[in-house]
Amino acid sequence: MFPTRKSAAAATFLLAAGVVVAPSAHAASVPAIETASLSWNLKRTFSNYITGPIAKGKIEVASPATIKHFGGFVEHNPPSQRFQPDDASLKYDFAFNPANSKLDANGKGVLAFDGAVRWTGHKAYAPEGQDYGLDIQFSDVKVHVDGTAGKISVDYWVRGTNITGDESALNERGDDAVFATFTLPEAITPAAGKTFNTSPDGVTKDSGVKTTLTEEGAKKIMIGFYEPIQYDDALFDLSVTFAGAAAGVPTLPAPQPTPTSTPSPAPSESMASSSQELSSTDKGSPAERITTSVTLVIAGLGLLGVLSGFGKFAFDRFLRPMLAK
Repeated sequence: MFPTRKSAAAATFLLAAGVVVAPSAHAASVPAIETASLSWNLKRTFSNYITGPIAKGKIEVASPATIKHFGGFVEHNPPSQRFQPDDASLKYDFAFNPANSKLDANGKGVLAFDGAVRWTGHKAYAPEGQDYGLDIQFSDVKVHVDGTAGKISVDYWVRGTNITGDESALNERGDDAVFATFTLPEAITPAAGKTFNTSPDGVTKDSGVKTTLTEEGAKKIMIGFYEPIQYDDALFDLSVTFAGAAAGVPTLPAPQPTPTSTPSPAPSESMASSSQELSSTDKGSPAERITTSVTLVIAGLGLLGVLSGFGKFAFDRFLRPMLAK
């Protein structure tokens, strides 16, 4: 059966305006994280204690972590050296792991970092079968964020002697243990080409975000050296840079100009077949047949360009009142 004049006119306007044939653009994807960096001192006084005259220990950093922003020495060296330089940041730099990192459009997700740090000392207190009375190692550092709230998790290995407790031997491991919590000055909101940086003036002794040790971090991992509170010298510096363009955003093809001097090509076989089928049918009034023919012609012309702006105007101005009758 032939379409009614209302439906035929609707099809004419929609096709001519490109409403049906125009490709739709999908919502832009969250831009990828191009690079990120983490400089973290854990707690500055702890490193100072390890290499000082009491623990007489050393600090070992496993690649890809570095001591780029450490600024001090990594081993006790008597008799001239006692404590770390006052201006040394004593921060460890961990390498960004993009494969295990992800942030959503609201800045919620995880930033993963590779590398390990090991602090050893108090050889005189080493339990049987171990070399040190104090032996703590961190690896697989992750920064978890949700808006401005965040936490730092680590894989840890604690050995040695329970110096602050019953002096029993220690040999405990933990995976993704939450060591500390923090509050960012602002959420890490992804945007193409944007850089989030807690320390725009550089990494120094006092730069970065303060952290609060958790109960597990203070009592179990640090074996009771500290309380589960916020410390002014427990700082980290975080930088996140997003790629310059969002991935996955479709690019619409450039519109092609409509030829003005070239004669119109002959109708295709499918179009001719449709015209023959329609013309051979006796159903429908002459007005309906004319409307249908006009529909096909204008629809074909509508495929040559996207006139969505005009289509909306025409639909609201002319077609909607006609369909409402």
